Amino acid sequence: MKRLTTTLAMVGLFMGMSALAGESNQIYTIADGMSPAIATDPKGNLHVALGARDKDLDLVDIMYVQSKDGAKTFSTPVDISDPGKSALADIAIEKSGAIDVAWSYTTSVQNSPDIFLVRSTNGGGTWATQVDISNSPGVSGQPDVAVGPDNKIHVVWKDTTSGAKQPDIFYAVSDDSGTTWSNPESVSVATGSSAEPAIAVSDDGVVHVAWESATANGHTGICYSRKTTGGWSKPLDVSKTGQQCSHPDIACGPKGALYLCWADCANGTEAADVFCSVGNKLGQFARPFNISDDPGISASPALVADSVGRVALVWSDTTAAGNTADILGKYSLDGGATFSNVIQFSNKETMSIRPDVSLAGSKLFVVWEESQGPKSVIKGTTLEIKPTVTYHAPKDKLRPLG
Repeated sequence: MKRLTTTLAMVGLFMGMSALAGESNQIYTIADGMSPAIATDPKGNLHVALGARDKDLDLVDIMYVQSKDGAKTFSTPVDISDPGKSALADIAIEKSGAIDVAWSYTTSVQNSPDIFLVRSTNGGGTWATQVDISNSPGVSGQPDVAVGPDNKIHVVWKDTTSGAKQPDIFYAVSDDSGTTWSNPESVSVATGSSAEPAIAVSDDGVVHVAWESATANGHTGICYSRKTTGGWSKPLDVSKTGQQCSHPDIACGPKGALYLCWADCANGTEAADVFCSVGNKLGQFARPFNISDDPGISASPALVADSVGRVALVWSDTTAAGNTADILGKYSLDGGATFSNVIQFSNKETMSIRPDVSLAGSKLFVVWEESQGPKSVIKGTTLEIKPTVTYHAPKDKLRPLG
């Protein structure tokens, strides 16, 4: 708990912390840039989208980098965005290996950003013309993209079309490889000011969306809704802490399992922890549990799960030193019933922030942004996850939608 003395809590944390294998080359540099997003394809290749500053125009472009040898080497970054103001890319891979990248982008003739998507069918060799998905009069940002079992491409984002002071979460889908898109529809109807959406699609094609939503008392909660053939379900407040919650992420596991995590000031302090909740295919969630539970500020969690019950999450954490942040994480091999000790992925006395994570079999790939003086670089590491779990997630009855 954050209210424990810092010294005692830090001793407890680091006595139980697992280090990486200890090899000096365990952490690698991917490229200069910011806000990375990572995905793996069916062959185990790594694909990374990131923002990089254009020094000539003082704008941010969206770059693409890949590794075909398990992160031993990475390709030279390729600019996949047209000239304009770009931000916050996300990436997903289709079963065919096609690569989908979505980001917020303002063209030279627009007054506000829209959400664009670009696709490559040959491993990043060439890219199709980018498509405007949101095409709205409001400010569109914070996109998240997922691919369903039928290769439909699903995108959610934050949009101010309904009003700048009360943005909504919008959703669109393409069933023809990104050529055309459905009309955007609001997911967050009547939940208050909404932001930071996350999307996942289960193996039955059901779409699951989570987002941050302002509550009546001025705090923020984490809401969830699912889309089936009958439309969107009524939003469910999964967090229910009455405190400040932010940055949700969601993933789907086997047999309809759902995993939802977020940063939460549930202890009534400004030092957030990372909370998780496990749900089922009906969108019913168990009581959230504190998975970081350390004296520092735990922020920006990212989550991944696969079809055999592996689950991993990472976050940025200030426990080691208050003026710097490390990337910490845990993993589970049994669908979230138990979790490993805390793992420290970064090892620099600097700011390591905005992590993302992906799985390829038993290999866990983690990327993050690291400050190096006036610039930021994208770092990464690889971990072979093994059955050494010690932390038991609490069990509780599932709560239905409503």
